[in-house]
Amino acid sequence: MRVLYLVAFLMAIKVSAQDQKFNADKFNGTIENQIVLLDLNESQKIQFKELNDKYLIKLELIKNSGKAKFEKFQDLKKVREEKDNQLKFLLDKKQFKIYKESQKKNNSIIREEFRKRFAKIE
Repeated sequence: MRVLYLVAFLMAIKVSAQDQKFNADKFNGTIENQIVLLDLNESQKIQFKELNDKYLIKLELIKNSGKAKFEKFQDLKKVREEKDNQLKFLLDKKQFKIYKESQKKNNSIIREEFRKRFAKIE
């Protein structure tokens, strides 16, 4: 019986690791799509990638913190505002507007995926 629990636990860990890998791949794909969408020059591309890497680390710290979900949400909101403020200096007005529109679209996609996951659980 213990062996079955151990096997189930190891399978769950493997699936979880695959999901995290998928999310990282998805994140990198999103960044590349944004670079194309925003029509960034070479200097902007480098700075944009560095900025996203910096904030990805901050997001991972929030995700892995022991805080309550509401506190994590507040921290996430602050990090997004910080990132947006830095992007205002990196991007021109047209690029920033396109970025915000893209962000809204991505957020709606994420919400829909979240709803689908909850529907499967219930």
